[in-house]
Amino acid sequence: MGGESLKDCFLDSALIREAKTAISFFREGKEKTEISYGQLHQDSSRIANAFINRGVGKGDRVVLYMPKSLGFVVAHLAIQKIGAIGIPLNPGFTRSEMEYLLDDTGAKLVVSGTEQEAVVKDIDPRLAAVVIATERPYQELEFFRSAPDAITQVAIGSEDPALIIYPSGTTGKPKGAILTQRNLVHDARNIITIWEIRESDVGMSCPATFSYPWAVL
Repeated sequence: MGGESLKDCFLDSALIREAKTAISFFREGKEKTEISYGQLHQDSSRIANAFINRGVGKGDRVVLYMPKSLGFVVAHLAIQKIGAIGIPLNPGFTRSEMEYLLDDTGAKLVVSGTEQEAVVKDIDPRLAAVVIATERPYQELEFFRSAPDAITQVAIGSEDPALIIYPSGTTGKPKGAILTQRNLVHDARNIITIWEIRESDVGMSCPATFSYPWAVL
């Protein structure tokens, strides 16, 4: 797994394992969607173009305010491909919590779930937003399907910010912690080495927690 950015690491995997299954998504104990590395690469590029068409560029902040889902994973990869900064937030945050966080993040775009859409509009109806209906089958999501799957390559360095994570804020209001591309790549390589992960292994990520999909590695 080479490269200085999460995008580079994913592209290495996608090009080598194009037809191999990257993610199997389960809901209520039943498999709903299986997606290959090739399709994950194609769809995340299309969503990246959909974000670009909404004015998002390198260094812009994009909030992910939605339930954990396949759409979440693909949107996360799309953000990394264009050098933007992803900000995953708990989909259960209340209006008052989100009002503070949206102001603090200075987000250029909010990607929300269906149930979270009303909260965002109530806070700032002018804020650019994309709604991903995570309760629907992934194959039925349409907002990015017509976008091209070729994107202009963006130079992304190891010290460029990749994510902003908000801890619980036990001593006051939560403050964003910046993770660089180097942080993400270093963490991924450590996990692969320490856990002795091989290509034939299958990793499980439970929806109650936020973690990076094994498919990115």
